[in-house]
Amino acid sequence: MDYTFNFTHLIKRFLFVSCFLVTFSTTADDNQDATDACFSKFEAKDYKSAFSLCKQVAEMGHSYVQTSLAWMYTNGDGIPKEDKQALYWYTKAAKQGNKFAQYDLAQIYTNGDGIPKDDKQAFYWYTKAAEQGNASAQFNLGVMYANGEGTHKDVKQAVYWYTQSAKQGYMSAQYNLGVMHSDGEGTPKNDKQAIYWYTKSAEQGDASAQLNLGIMQFQFKEILIAYAWMNVSAAQGAEGATESRGIIEKIMTPSQIVEAQKLSKEYYAKYVK
Repeated sequence: MDYTFNFTHLIKRFLFVSCFLVTFSTTADDNQDATDACFSKFEAKDYKSAFSLCKQVAEMGHSYVQTSLAWMYTNGDGIPKEDKQALYWYTKAAKQGNKFAQYDLAQIYTNGDGIPKDDKQAFYWYTKAAEQGNASAQFNLGVMYANGEGTHKDVKQAVYWYTQSAKQGYMSAQYNLGVMHSDGEGTPKNDKQAIYWYTKSAEQGDASAQLNLGIMQFQFKEILIAYAWMNVSAAQGAEGATESRGIIEKIMTPSQIVEAQKLSKEYYAKYVK
């Protein structure tokens, strides 16, 4: 048997693989440099410079860069606004599982930006993003279930997704969850849970939550707290807040009103952003 031939063959194979690995390593390093340069320019808001760098990397399949590129096309930053190109790159990134692209793609289908409005596609991509923990997507998915948009109406699913979003601190989800618990829709009526979630939302500055919290506190005879929240809500222009405050003001003593106004100033300073 000719061992020399086999040994020579192995040497040639080793050299080929070694050259391939060096080339691959160099290419990977170049790709990382281009990616870093893209993000550096993007974060510095130098979108014109970022565009050419990001497009190069996006074409290699980098989902976060594809999302950034789509965002530039959406907003017309550094390049002319182009809805179809935004849709193209968001779709590429979304199909790779990028939750930010999935959410933005759902928004495009919800609003009909440059394409026909499509609730079913919006629902599909909100679901994908929501399942990955995107709080905004979870809230919007809850809204779609609550209204039967893009899917069948399912208030229990609405409560589920509002809860997921609310637990992450999403203000509007906290408010909607408060409404569901207050009305007993999709979940047993639970005033304590309603107050809990209204409070969470109110403390983030939601004027509607502040009003509803005030109404519920009034029902539980917490007159001063009720007045304070209604007053804060009224200051933010919430519909019905001034009228509601006026109703309970009629049964309050002058000293109670002074105390409640003091409390409302504290709330306003602390909770109105």
